[in-house]
Amino acid sequence: MNFETFIEEIKSDNEVPEVVDLKIEEALGSLSKKKTKRNSFLRTPFKRYAVAFVLVFICVAAVSVSAQSYIYWPGVIEDRFSLDFFDKVILKNGGFTMNQRIIGGESDILYAESDGVAISVTQTVADSDNVFVGLYITGLEEYAGRELILDFDVLIDGKEPPGKEVYSFIYDEETNCAETYIEIDSYYDEILDSVIDKKIILDIKSIRIFDSADEMFLQLDDLEIAAKGVWHFEWTLSGGDTKKEWTISKEIGDTGMIMTYVRATPIGLYIEFISGSDSIDYSEDFFIEHYLYGIRLLDGSCIYNALASGVFGWAYENDYDYFIDFNLETIINPEEISSLLFIKDVMPDEENPSEGYFYVIELE
Repeated sequence: MNFETFIEEIKSDNEVPEVVDLKIEEALGSLSKKKTKRNSFLRTPFKRYAVAFVLVFICVAAVSVSAQSYIYWPGVIEDRFSLDFFDKVILKNGGFTMNQRIIGGESDILYAESDGVAISVTQTVADSDNVFVGLYITGLEEYAGRELILDFDVLIDGKEPPGKEVYSFIYDEETNCAETYIEIDSYYDEILDSVIDKKIILDIKSIRIFDSADEMFLQLDDLEIAAKGVWHFEWTLSGGDTKKEWTISKEIGDTGMIMTYVRATPIGLYIEFISGSDSIDYSEDFFIEHYLYGIRLLDGSCIYNALASGVFGWAYENDYDYFIDFNLETIINPEEISSLLFIKDVMPDEENPSEGYFYVIELE
C-alpha cells in the first residue's frame, strides 16, 4: 500500500478538515522527492518517518476517529508480526483483526478464572486458514519472572485443526500480568472452505513452568505445573477474506514439482503442486531441501525467511499432489507479491543472499 492510497483510506474513514487535507498533500509532494527503495532486510525507514510526519497534521487538527475503528494491539501480536502503522491499516481495513473483549457477542465466553488465575481472550487475527489468538493472564504472582507455557486443546467447527503452536511467556512482576498468544494452522480445504464464521472452542488445561532450554525437547506433560484448572472459551471466529490467487503451471527448477496454484493473504500463504515424477518422495525432500525461503515484491525487494509455522504434505484424491499452508513471519500486501523464491541446493548466505541460491518463480 502506498502513501496516497493510505491517506485516501484515512480520509474516507474520518472527517479531515480542508486545511489538513491541503497540508497532507503538501507533505506527500515533499516526501515523494525523497522516496527510496525498501531495504531487503529491514523495513523501510521512509515508511516510518513519513507516517509520523503526516500524522502530525492529523493529530494537531484533532481529527475525530470513531470508537468502532479503534483497535487495541496486544504487544505480543505487534511483536509477532513486527507491525508498523501500515501493517495495522492493512489488517484492520481488511477485517483480519478484532478485539474480542470489545466486540464479542452475547453468547461468547471470553473470560475464565480458575485456581486464582484469570485469562481473557483479547484479540484475534485470522484469515480463512490461519488464526492467532491473543491472551491476557493475571494471578500468577508466585511465578513472576518465570518462563511459563500453556497446555490447551482447541476445536474449530467441532474439528481439531491439524496444526497448533504455543509459545512460552514471562510473567511480568512489575505489571503483574502476562500476554501471550497461540497460533492455529488450519488446512481446511478437505473439511471447511474457511474457518471464518465458525465456532472456536479453546480449553486451557494447565499453565506449566518452562524455565530451561533443555525442556524444549520434553512433552508438556513432563513440565512442572504452575496452575491447573479449567479455562474454557468459545466464540465465533471473524477474519479477513481479502486475498490474491494465481493459477499457473511452473516447474520448480529441476525438482520435478510443478506449482499450480497460489493463494496469499496478508498473514498466510497456501500453495498447491503436482508431481512431475513418481520416482521420488517429495513430501519430505521438497520441503526440507527446496522449501520456500523468500518472497519478492513488485518493487524488487525481497522478504527472506518469510514462512513461520504451518502444515504441509501429500494430498489424496485431488487435482494436486502436494500442498504447503503456512502463516507468515510478517504482514505482506498480497497485491505487492511478484515472485516466490525456492532454495536450489544449499542454504543461502543469510547476510547476503543472492538470486543464484534460488529457483525464482514469477507469478505474473
